[in-house]
Amino acid sequence: EVGTSSGVNAKTMLEQCQNISKLYLVANYLTCPDFEDQEVQDKCLEEVTSKFKNEPKVNLMLDSSLEVSKKFNNESVDFVYLDANHTYKCISEDILAWLPKIKKGGMISGHDYDYEDHKDNKRLSVKDATDDIFGHDVVEKHIDIYLQSITKTSFNIDSDWWLFV
Repeated sequence: EVGTSSGVNAKTMLEQCQNISKLYLVANYLTCPDFEDQEVQDKCLEEVTSKFKNEPKVNLMLDSSLEVSKKFNNESVDFVYLDANHTYKCISEDILAWLPKIKKGGMISGHDYDYEDHKDNKRLSVKDATDDIFGHDVVEKHIDIYLQSITKTSFNIDSDWWLFV
């Protein structure tokens, strides 16, 4: 999970996906346009560290998404969930950095597909970035299939996006 915050999604993944053997949580806990308060970031780091201190499946990696992605070989992970910086530039960079790391048949996914923040007439939405990389029809089709096939008991699927690689 890239952009772990307080670890709520990570905890849900561990509970709902029993076959996870290793879960990497990636975050630098520094301020960014989405999270401008360092005190909040510090509290999130404390919370996630406490939450997973006795969980051997979890490996917390404290660095930027792009730096951590370099530590993984291509086609070495099954699933990547992106929920870090939501600017157009950063989500685009995250997708392009992590996509080669996913095994064939694996999945790339993320949160806040409907997130939009058009400050200063800049394109800053997750939707714009994912659509520009994968194509609007592709992402929307997968979201529709996903919503029809799963109940709303686990993740906040209304705003998640996902694609098989």
